[in-house]
Amino acid sequence: MKARVVVVLAALAVSGNARADAPCGQNGRPYVSVAGSITELPNIVSLMRAELAARQIDVCADAMPRGSPPLATVDVSAERASAVIAVEVNDRLTQKRVIRSVDLAGVPPDGRALTLAAAADELLRATWAELALTTAPAPAAAVPRAVETMVEEVREGPKRRAAPAAPAPWVGFTTMAALEMGTGGILYGGDVRVSVPAGQRFSGVARFGVREAPEVSGPDGSVHTSVILAGLGATLRTTSPRVRFALDVIGRVDAAFASYVGVANQGSVGKSRGGLGVIASGGVDAWVPLGAAVRFASELLLEVPMRPIRVFDAGRQVTAIAGVGCALGVGLGVVF
Repeated sequence: MKARVVVVLAALAVSGNARADAPCGQNGRPYVSVAGSITELPNIVSLMRAELAARQIDVCADAMPRGSPPLATVDVSAERASAVIAVEVNDRLTQKRVIRSVDLAGVPPDGRALTLAAAADELLRATWAELALTTAPAPAAAVPRAVETMVEEVREGPKRRAAPAAPAPWVGFTTMAALEMGTGGILYGGDVRVSVPAGQRFSGVARFGVREAPEVSGPDGSVHTSVILAGLGATLRTTSPRVRFALDVIGRVDAAFASYVGVANQGSVGKSRGGLGVIASGGVDAWVPLGAAVRFASELLLEVPMRPIRVFDAGRQVTAIAGVGCALGVGLGVVF
């Protein structure tokens, strides 16, 4: 019987405001409230949250329920000039209101949210930095430890200042279409992958995939191939965690569970076989965001079967998972 494998790639959708059900300021945690009417506002909230989360400061949309007053309120609104946006910060600690106009005329659409989030972050840091001045008035409210740490860094000076905080940890799910080519043949199919961070630049990766191969013919008939892959690996990010794209070095080891179904010619006998192989691979993995929670991902790897699988017909090899090959994958990932 002819073996077929059907690959179903599920699209995963995760909102960038995953904590929307929890009130802001819950358990005394400090937070910054962000309001506005521009279309980029959800992305601005997500980007600011990624920047301030490492300092134990939440960033919440204005419509979210409140557990306590915010440290500061950021308002992003369009001005009369179509390409100019006003970023306004009302700081509860210093009792100051700061406004900055951001000209977006030369900014591409996919960079508008990042530009506005960076402007809001600079205004917040500038207002809180004033708390480090000996002549500054007493704060109007209790200063959270997260802000005190930033003030201490300003007092200590740039030489002793802590390194920039990494974005908040994330877990990513990626679905990919894949093509593998080696001296033993061609495999095609899809993967579901999970990526979990271990610091600023390292991540652990697990994957599950299915493959098929084109039908191959031998002296006594044809062979149909299907493969199930399961593997573990790690990535090392070579680009800065703060840029909008990533180029990673990836290494992985996979177990390959192969099934071969033979269809015999008239007068011959067909048999089904199975085999377990082990594949080591290494290469590069790249991704670029398509929004606050979605990214386009691709990878190119060199593969070396550590435990090859070979299929023979009448003493001649007709297909195999063997020899040095390469693998290419492209797909979409969801980050949260």
